[in-house]
Amino acid sequence: MIIARNSIKKVGIFTKNGVPAAQKLGEKLFHWLAARGFTPLPAPELARSLGKKPRGEAALARSADLLITLGGDGTFLHTAGLAGEKAVPILGVNLGGLGFLTEAAPEELFPLLQEIRSGKIEIEARIRLRAEYLRGKKWTDCGSALNDVVIGRGDPARMVVLNVAIDSETLSSYRADGLILATPTGSTAYSLSAGGPIIHPSLRAITLNPISPHTLTQRPVLLPDSARIRITLPAPAAGAVLSLDGQSRFELRPGDEVLVSKHPVPTLLVRPPGRSYFQILQTKLHWGTR
Repeated sequence: MIIARNSIKKVGIFTKNGVPAAQKLGEKLFHWLAARGFTPLPAPELARSLGKKPRGEAALARSADLLITLGGDGTFLHTAGLAGEKAVPILGVNLGGLGFLTEAAPEELFPLLQEIRSGKIEIEARIRLRAEYLRGKKWTDCGSALNDVVIGRGDPARMVVLNVAIDSETLSSYRADGLILATPTGSTAYSLSAGGPIIHPSLRAITLNPISPHTLTQRPVLLPDSARIRITLPAPAAGAVLSLDGQSRFELRPGDEVLVSKHPVPTLLVRPPGRSYFQILQTKLHWGTR
């Protein structure tokens, strides 16, 4: 997907809090954008360091035409969640560790912005998940996840029991430390460390991956992204914790029902040119070197 430069006027800048290198680069980026006719929108901590009045993060993210994150994947996921129902392109600059989502290196930031300024940028649409839970007769919307929705044990000493149905058809009852529902983007995150497969981001799929299941026959299952996944905590089993991208957390009780489905609005990633997904895997996972 291509977006023309003239559609980008307001640029949100989100930095990893408490990291001097991120704040320093954020200040440089703010002045660079302002000098070239863009309207830079700094997140609260950066705004304060610039002597500007802070704005609410969510309102800032949803008013921007482009979002730039300076940090790691956690900063990127936090910013992506703020966009809500609006599909805003996000450029992630990696100042952290592995950085599957933050593909650009700091030295690539300004050359990339020059390309945006002079012509066009290429973006990639990634599916995200929506989660909600039913307690009694009340549904609670938990928000969206770009990487994964995880249901884990609330009590560290006890496993959870989760009854899973796909589109109203019973799949299985899982006795495990938890369950990961991952997008292709999230297949290289928690799901990968729990033994799940790497899924190319162009595939329209959701991975259902049990965490340390108490039977060897329960393995990861790949589902179409059209699937509606219902997870029920049977009574009197123990409660559990629902989390989205590790950013938000909801306590679940026995009898609660969780519904996970594809969110109608994708997340848009700005892709540095000349770099394929397989090159990213080779670089990030050090394939061929160990």
